[in-house]
Amino acid sequence: MVRFSRDQRLCSADQRRVRCWCWWQIRVVPAWGRKTVAAARRLAEGDQEYLDITATELLPVPKRSRGNVITAVPTVFGSDQPMTAARAETDHPPRHPYVVVHVAVSLDGHTTGFNVDLARFYSLLSTWQEDITLTGADTILAQERELAAAPRPGPAEKAALLVVVDSRRRVREWEALRDCGYWSGVLPLRASSRPPAGKPPIPELVVGSDRVDLRQALIQLASRTGAKVVRVDSGGQLTRVLLDLHLVDELSLLVHPCLTDAGSHYWYRGDRSPTLTLTLLAVETFDPGLVWLRYRVE
Repeated sequence: MVRFSRDQRLCSADQRRVRCWCWWQIRVVPAWGRKTVAAARRLAEGDQEYLDITATELLPVPKRSRGNVITAVPTVFGSDQPMTAARAETDHPPRHPYVVVHVAVSLDGHTTGFNVDLARFYSLLSTWQEDITLTGADTILAQERELAAAPRPGPAEKAALLVVVDSRRRVREWEALRDCGYWSGVLPLRASSRPPAGKPPIPELVVGSDRVDLRQALIQLASRTGAKVVRVDSGGQLTRVLLDLHLVDELSLLVHPCLTDAGSHYWYRGDRSPTLTLTLLAVETFDPGLVWLRYRVE
C-alpha cells in the first residue's frame, strides 16, 4: 500500500522517493478523482518544502480518502498490475537533461593560445536553445574583476539559468552574475562538506558530500526547473569530468585554422584523451576557414 502522510512524508510501497516541490508537479490524471487531488493539495500545503511520492510515473488508484491521508495501490499506466520497486527503477530511471559541450578549439585541440571568433561561436548557440548554462568556478573567477565593475541591468527574463559548480565556495560576485543581463538567474552547486559561514546571498543547490555530484545535480535541475537542454560553457576540467561520467550527449567543436604552443590547454583537459565513441551529426564551414563539427556521444 502507498500511504501519503503529511506528518510522516513516507512512501512504504517502495524505497524510491521523488521530491515534488509543489503539489501541482504531481502527475495528475483523471483516475485520481477530485477528492484525491484535493487531499494531495492539502498535504502539500501542510508542508511547502516537498511531498514525497513513490514515482511520478506511478498511477495511484484511490481506495479510500480520509482527512489528510490517502491509501492507494500503485499500478502501471494502462494495466491493473501492481508496479514493484525494482520494476519502477528499470522502467523509468531518472534522466538528466540533454547535455551539449560547445567548445572553440585550434587544429591541435587547444582552447587557449589563439584568437577565438567569439561572434561566430556565440551565434551558434541558437542551435540548442539551452535552458541551463553550466560552468565551473574557475571560468567565473577568471572574469570576476571585470564582472564586479560591469553594468547591472538585472536578470534577463527569457534567458537561460546560469548554474555554477562551486564546491569550495570561491565565487563571490553572485549578485553581479545575476544582474549582469545575460541570464535569467544564477544557481551555485555546492557540496555538503562546505557549509556556508552565514546565510547564502542567493539560493543554492547542495548535491554530494566532498564534491558536487554532477549526475544528481543534472537530474534534480531537470526535475525542479523542467530544463531539457544544458550547454556546458567551461574550461576543460568540467568537460572532462562530465565525459568520464558519461553525462555528455553531444560534442560541438568550432575548429579554428591555427596551431598553438605546447603551453595551451586541451579542450578535454588531462594527460590523456578520453575514450569516446562518436557519431558525426553535421559538418559546416565558415569564413575564414572555420569548421563546425557536431558529434553525438554514444
